[in-house]
Amino acid sequence: MENAMNDELTALERNQTWEIVDLPKGTKAIGSKWVYKVKLKPDGSIDRYKARLVAKGYNQVEGVDYFDRFSPIAKAVTVRILLALVAGSGWAIHQVDINNAFLHGLLEEDIYMLPQDGSSVPTGKVCKLKRSLSILKQASRQWNQELTAKLVAYGFSQSLHEHCVFIKHSVDGPLILLVYVDDVLITGACDRQITDVKGFLDEAFTIKDVSPAKFYLGLEIARSAAGISVTQCKYVRDIIQDVGLSSGRSSNAPFPPTKVHMDAALHLVRYLKGVPDRGLFFPNSNQFALEAFYDADSAGCVDSKQSLTGYCVYLGDALISWKTKKQSMVTRSTVEVEYHSLNTTVCRLQWISYLLNGLHISHQTHVQVYCDNQVAIHIVANPYKAGFIMPMYVSSRTLLADLFTKLLPASTFQPLLSKLGLVSPSQIQLEGGLLRIQGPSSISSRLRQSSQVLDPANLLTCDLRPHLPAT
Repeated sequence: MENAMNDELTALERNQTWEIVDLPKGTKAIGSKWVYKVKLKPDGSIDRYKARLVAKGYNQVEGVDYFDRFSPIAKAVTVRILLALVAGSGWAIHQVDINNAFLHGLLEEDIYMLPQDGSSVPTGKVCKLKRSLSILKQASRQWNQELTAKLVAYGFSQSLHEHCVFIKHSVDGPLILLVYVDDVLITGACDRQITDVKGFLDEAFTIKDVSPAKFYLGLEIARSAAGISVTQCKYVRDIIQDVGLSSGRSSNAPFPPTKVHMDAALHLVRYLKGVPDRGLFFPNSNQFALEAFYDADSAGCVDSKQSLTGYCVYLGDALISWKTKKQSMVTRSTVEVEYHSLNTTVCRLQWISYLLNGLHISHQTHVQVYCDNQVAIHIVANPYKAGFIMPMYVSSRTLLADLFTKLLPASTFQPLLSKLGLVSPSQIQLEGGLLRIQGPSSISSRLRQSSQVLDPANLLTCDLRPHLPAT
């Protein structure tokens, strides 16, 4: 750790993080301490040792030492949208880490910090911080403002609907950056543009280039000629080890065998043990058409009588968003339950649509939304008349969103799961390096191939997603 500490002190001095001053009368200095961390690779081996000199931000007083502290972070769905775009467009995807990111944020408040014992700071003196340190309340905010200002000056435009996405358009095509604190994904149509922006970031902040992206925010990213596979094997195995089930028996489906919460949780972990490498797949043949499936139960909570909403959203053949959420109100009919679920789904679809438009990604005018309640479809007015969605009926036995609202037996759970698009790398059938999908890849392509009219009756027996072998 000594080398890591020396590297940290060198970075602090290079960035002129503080100046040595006398503590003004009536002012209280906050403390500091060293924090150590061992960063691991996806396979569990040691990547490097990290040491950070941090300020004791929990001693800060609101209205004196800080005022605003909010800073945006990228949503998980945004990461998946970007991966779907990269796979479908055949772009390269690079990843860089900003070294000592928080040290680049300029402080607006006067903050004084006590030096560490044994430091070169004279006795009785304190450090007046000029730049932010980790664990300061406003550290992340100041860093985000600094990075945003630099990227905008370089020519990027900040997305209005996802403040951690930056895009630059030119004759060579789009260049897109996705920022999660100090971890940055870079992609675009032109490799030269990617190289140039990495050089700019290295000159402005100094970076660690870990391209191509393989491990981002706990996501293990693997790319082939067929597309991009995303799993979380390490995360799943860490959970299994933490609860002591490394040698336990796996489960076929996440169906709680008892009413005891702990037993149910352990049962879910045993299920994960059986499918640690199951994840998302983003094929390279994506057409970027939005479609969604939603469902709801009826008063599923025995205590509050509230219902569950569940939905999943696809961008072409890529699953990009899903959610199960308890409704905030107690509804009086199944139709009302379904209508509120549709409202939740449309809100998510609208946000995704706005984000895609900002990235100049064209998609169909009408977003097809599938459900199993015909009455709810008939009472939908505004989104349908405005031309945003086209609600469609499917039978309950083929509705993918059942996975998010009901406890299903293995005989029903596994077929729906395979149609959902969650696959293990061993399930992907490769032929000449390309993914071979058995049958049409979506409802819309099935209807186009068979020249059928888009009518609810034709959807009753339609195979909703590519049917991959069940495990």
